Amino acid sequence: LSKRYSLLVTKDQELKEFIAGNDKNGTSIKFKNAQGFELVVSNSNIIDRLCKGAKEELTILLNEAENEILTFEF
Repeated sequence: LSKRYSLLVTKDQELKEFIAGNDKNGTSIKFKNAQGFELVVSNSNIIDRLCKGAKEELTILLNEAENEILTFEF
């Protein structure tokens, strides 16, 4: 449980750094699946919405992981 929580905290920090470094010019997000297909998004409005959605989901996952740790019983 603690490894999952630590990973989520790291990803949350990385997302915060990405958002802070996003200057709206020249920023892009790349999606790549297991088959190697790629989708690159460079529209700043779409990137903002994706980051907002990712932040919201990370917050939910962090809260769930924290609650699991706090309520864990041996």
